[in-house]
Amino acid sequence: MQYKLFANCIPVKGYSRSIICDLQRNMFDLIPNSLYEILANNDVLDFEIFKSNLGFDKAEIINEYESFLLDKQYIFTTKDLNLFPKLSLRWETPVLITNGIIELKEESSPYSLRELLPQFSQIGLQHLEVRLSQLKSYTYFENLLNGIEETNIFSIVLYLNNEIGISESLLKMVMLSFKRFTNIYLYNNPESSEDYFFRETQTHVVYLKTTILSRSSCGTVHPNDFAINIPHFTEALTFNTCLNRKISIDEKGNIRNCPSMIETYGNVNTIKLIDAIQQKEFQKYWHIKKDDISICKDCEFRYICTDCRAYLEDPENMLSKPLKCGYNPYNFTWDSWSESPIKQKVIETYQLRELNNN
Repeated sequence: MQYKLFANCIPVKGYSRSIICDLQRNMFDLIPNSLYEILANNDVLDFEIFKSNLGFDKAEIINEYESFLLDKQYIFTTKDLNLFPKLSLRWETPVLITNGIIELKEESSPYSLRELLPQFSQIGLQHLEVRLSQLKSYTYFENLLNGIEETNIFSIVLYLNNEIGISESLLKMVMLSFKRFTNIYLYNNPESSEDYFFRETQTHVVYLKTTILSRSSCGTVHPNDFAINIPHFTEALTFNTCLNRKISIDEKGNIRNCPSMIETYGNVNTIKLIDAIQQKEFQKYWHIKKDDISICKDCEFRYICTDCRAYLEDPENMLSKPLKCGYNPYNFTWDSWSESPIKQKVIETYQLRELNNN
């Protein structure tokens, strides 16, 4: 019996073990590197031939591999296996910027989101995250987002300071008026509240336990954040999965790659977004892929996890492993990155940097 691996099921080799990524069912399974070699080096899988070539002593292992792949529905058989080509792994986008983050204060932001909307359309922005440190009235929010329905933006995530205790009725009014919200996260909550899903607009409302929204909180690598899908996987093969085609604007109007990055590339009051992002320096992080990064390049999870260039184990090395990753691909263990003795000096360096920039 001959089999073929489903095109959306892609093996990825790590230093000590490998995984199969099912990009259609959004899942993965750990496999030994020996099974990876079989899958990666054979377009057609004939387990009887494998047993013959590898010898009698390996027959039981090969049988286990075959049973595993069939049970997990990673392989199939058909009369003509050549009718099923490989999945294209090319990542493409027609836009200059796919996602952006903006930070605003209701009373003190020196720029207007409404005035930026035409520029967002010009650069093709599709996903927007808004970090709003104040919201006192619906009128402000209405003025803030008026016109956004005419842009290319089709999903908005909102982080909102809930110190004054925003009513559920106000939130629902906001969601019904601006139906592109996919998630609303409220922090600094005065009392415990239950998360809920607002079905009318398909929006998740989440009450975070944190009291502040700090720029230093980003960059943590955790299995819960793995993204197992075709867009993320294919982007990771060639580009940086955090900073590629990304832009951020801080509360002062400074343009950055991300809120946690030090470098700025002008201010929205003095430079157009399209001119800022076309600077060579702005795009230098786009092409730092996982296969280029120290330690990450040996990790079996490298194409499904995110990355961070703001916080590195070695701040002097642009290709250093993310500081906030506690995974060791050489012995496949997860440890708490913040408690690692060898990382304490680097953590202190970044803490001092944050103090100096505030």
